[in-house]
Amino acid sequence: MTVGATPVAILPAMPKHLVIVESPAKARTIERYLGDDYRVLASYGHVRDLPENPGKGKFGVDVDNGFTPEYVIADDRRKQVDAIQRAAKASDLVWLATDLDREGEAIAWHVAEAAGVPASKTRRVTFSEITESAIREAFEHRRQHPARRAPVGPEIHQYRCARRGGQHVLGKIRFVDINAVRAGGHGRCSGICGCAS
Repeated sequence: MTVGATPVAILPAMPKHLVIVESPAKARTIERYLGDDYRVLASYGHVRDLPENPGKGKFGVDVDNGFTPEYVIADDRRKQVDAIQRAAKASDLVWLATDLDREGEAIAWHVAEAAGVPASKTRRVTFSEITESAIREAFEHRRQHPARRAPVGPEIHQYRCARRGGQHVLGKIRFVDINAVRAGGHGRCSGICGCAS
């Protein structure tokens, strides 16, 4: 260093790739297999859902506008979403490596949406075992899909969303009907809830 020169801090290189998995145990193992160019974070499962208490007269689904779901980030997942969002901004690509099932597809989609990751930066990768050879094989042959969340299978995710939304709305209606039946002192409800009080 030249005498009198201002010392320059040498910062460690930032990983170029961010990988999202569901469990922290998987994250540590996979990060070790992939090397320094990859950072692996866990979502700890689902990060968003329909609101439990959407407010009076509401269902958490906009029934007047195509049954559009009104998702909210769970309080105990805000920390994970914020960490993913920060890491995604500093990464070239974000690999959604959640499980290969309906729930995994939903988690991948919700993580990307909640963290605001552009579709152009997302890739979907899946594997059936946590071994170095399987992980490397999966990243060399990632899934392709023309959906908005390019890599996430829309048919699987949409089916899960429709099922969850239907359950949520019916559950809210059932709760209202049961309370109405109890308040009115009726012996049996023959409406949508199909229950007896």
